Amino acid sequence: MATGNKALYVVVWEWENKQGRWRPYPPEVTQQLERAHAKNLTNVLLGDSDPSLKNYSVNIPMMQQHCLILGERVPVRRSFFSQSSPAGQGAVWQWNGDSPNDWYMYDMCILCVIESSWTT
Repeated sequence: MATGNKALYVVVWEWENKQGRWRPYPPEVTQQLERAHAKNLTNVLLGDSDPSLKNYSVNIPMMQQHCLILGERVPVRRSFFSQSSPAGQGAVWQWNGDSPNDWYMYDMCILCVIESSWTT
């Protein structure tokens, strides 16, 4: 978590998968969650900003994502990254899943390593 002037940082919202890895939400979902956080809203339907997440909501005070179909809950977190980090520069690295147009974002720690390797 960042200390000092938060204006020098960008916010990334992430959810924890079953393997204990923190997965970043897409930028449009992070923007939606950040707006809701600023307005002190309680519950956010993620499908409003990303139709592929229509079955998920986030309870901001509890910092939990809820699957509306299965009833499963997983932790979410709000992290700060330097403006010079890949997140601050808008860099996104993804891998292709098993289906066409099935893309997944790397964890922020992996994204930082890939971006660093790419730029050096």
